[in-house]
Amino acid sequence: MKKYLLNSIVVTCAALSLAGCFGSSKGNRPEPEPLPVVTPLLTTTQVWSTRVGDVDFPLVPRVVGTQVALAGGDGTVLMLNASTGQVIWQASAGARLTAGVGSNGRYTAVVTRDNDLVVFDERGQELWRKRVAAQVLTPPLVAGGRVFVNATDRSIQAYDVRNGAGLWRQQQNTNDSLVLRRDGALDAYGNILIVGLTANLYGVSPDTGAPLWGLPIGNPRGTNEIDRLADVVGGVARNGDVLCARSYQNAIACIQAGGAVLWSKSADSDQGLAVDNQNVYAVESDGRIMALNQQTGATVWNNDQLRYRQLTAPLALGQRSVVIGDSQGNIHLLSRQDGSFLGRFTTNSSGVAVTPVAVGDMLIIVTRNGTVYGFRPG
Repeated sequence: MKKYLLNSIVVTCAALSLAGCFGSSKGNRPEPEPLPVVTPLLTTTQVWSTRVGDVDFPLVPRVVGTQVALAGGDGTVLMLNASTGQVIWQASAGARLTAGVGSNGRYTAVVTRDNDLVVFDERGQELWRKRVAAQVLTPPLVAGGRVFVNATDRSIQAYDVRNGAGLWRQQQNTNDSLVLRRDGALDAYGNILIVGLTANLYGVSPDTGAPLWGLPIGNPRGTNEIDRLADVVGGVARNGDVLCARSYQNAIACIQAGGAVLWSKSADSDQGLAVDNQNVYAVESDGRIMALNQQTGATVWNNDQLRYRQLTAPLALGQRSVVIGDSQGNIHLLSRQDGSFLGRFTTNSSGVAVTPVAVGDMLIIVTRNGTVYGFRPG
């Protein structure tokens, strides 16, 4: 599930030795662990399915009430009723996408490969588009009458959601010549904008872009630029005022918003995290799944039975399970208590493209060929 690295000079996957760069050459990576036999303790029922364009970018579905906003790589943008799969509206950004989806239900935003930020209204009508100075891979955030963008040039920008007027722009000055082709962190906590820049998580004023606080998630280390890449990736997982995030191939950390780092632990992946009231759930680059105590970082359990299956980030579902997809289209349900298997079901062989999402009593799965499924856990 690894993404690629970009700079002004093309860096080949062979030089980087990243798992996601292997393409179809199966000999370059370990064979996936055989699927374990599972006695299902939890069941699911497929309720509906629909289609969106192939997913070849870091899509993050956006849940808004009983609806979910989705997009395909071809520029298709959808708002669905999560209970029925009914398409509420469908639109096109007019070009292939690199980032999405941001939505508050009334306004929905995506970013194209041409670096156009495109905003639609609640009927799917395009309101405006604005050219951004750099590539965007993190989904825009729509909140407080504004659209916020976290671009790969380490800049944060805010626009008026109604007309696209630029409100402010802040840029972090670094000497980095490499950036990750991976979604980062951009979220809201109360009246603070939460932003991942390099290996740090910042609280930022949504009115001016001024930093209010900053805390490290990772610690860049190594003798070259590739080894020192430690950007915050995969978004932020939040439980109250505890924010947990991952630094690329470097660390997992939980912080008290505006306070201090609770703990930091070495880890190796680019996938986001899930949290509940007690634990943090993570998938490592080799497919090992682990639960960590949210207050201390101590290991609660490990599961290594899905190694090398190119797993998605986890979803904490309901009160009992952790849900994870794999590259062969399987959905695995694990116990939050001890990591044992509670169930498994399949979608299609194109593979699960994004982290599963929950909307009410529905579980939404998106595969790489653009099929969207609605399942109801039993």
